[in-house]
Amino acid sequence: MVEYIGSVRSVEKGIEEGGVLKVVKRHKRHKKYCAEIFGFPPENRSEEAKSYRETFTCPFRGKECDPDNKVSNLTDEDGNLLVEGQTGECSVWHNPSWSEEPYPVITCPYRFLEGNVVLNFIKEKFFNNNEIVVAEQVDIPPFGRADALIGEIIKKDDSLDIGRIAHLEYQADGTTGTRGVIECIRDFRQGIDVTKKDYDYGLNSKASVKGASLQMINKGYLFQELRIPSIWVLQDYLFRYLRRIYNFDLEDVTDNPLSSEGKYLYFLITKLEYDKDKKKFILRIDKCYVTTPEDMQKSIMGKTHEITIDKLRKKILTKADITCGRQQFLP
Repeated sequence: MVEYIGSVRSVEKGIEEGGVLKVVKRHKRHKKYCAEIFGFPPENRSEEAKSYRETFTCPFRGKECDPDNKVSNLTDEDGNLLVEGQTGECSVWHNPSWSEEPYPVITCPYRFLEGNVVLNFIKEKFFNNNEIVVAEQVDIPPFGRADALIGEIIKKDDSLDIGRIAHLEYQADGTTGTRGVIECIRDFRQGIDVTKKDYDYGLNSKASVKGASLQMINKGYLFQELRIPSIWVLQDYLFRYLRRIYNFDLEDVTDNPLSSEGKYLYFLITKLEYDKDKKKFILRIDKCYVTTPEDMQKSIMGKTHEITIDKLRKKILTKADITCGRQQFLP
């Protein structure tokens, strides 16, 4: 008999959503801890990994780990910080209720910068391998800020100009119960083998997807109007979660020419693959899809349902437990 991990509620949810029920099998369940600390799995304590960790350096940025979002103010019972300096957490292990396999889930957007894997794909796919330049954190009021704008370099005599443009956003996931993640980092620094422990944290995937989807649509309309590709980089895990919530049409252009049908909203899907020789995860390009902000918006606004007024009335009666003498009614 095969045993599965997951609450009854998550199992029932999988059935209700109409998909094939897949939960992580017990023998495949992965203990929950940080999958990468300063770019390397905690099992990897090589001199290379040690050099990044001791200097709080992000191997993907080539400079200091994010001092704004990777510093924790959580304390122990005596008021001492659990972790000093940047935590260096790049990804965490997760056992999705809808997957038979566990995932090392990316929780830092800088993780996508590894080896220019993403930019090299974009350069070839969207700019015919022409020379490009990347401008980071560009304000585009009233649409907020773009993670990056990519420009094709046009050389004119002694001057440079910009030709074609692409918009780029990186979307990582976030954690809930972050204390568990910080305790994992603390234990790791104390020399404890965190791979033998199970830390208490969750993923905020639903909020990550819903927050990003509004940006995808808003910025998608802007760049569609300008006829500029809007490219969103996600890990395969978060993209699968997005597709479970929003079922919009997609065109696979991974090995095909870019869309010529007025579609400008692109999803560039990545995955983490473990390299046994290097003893670390490697970022790979998985798929590239295109859609429109209209199609995405329709999937949000036009969800099919079987809700009726009578069903809502029954839910009120059930939830409120309305029986004589047990329910307090508002006057």
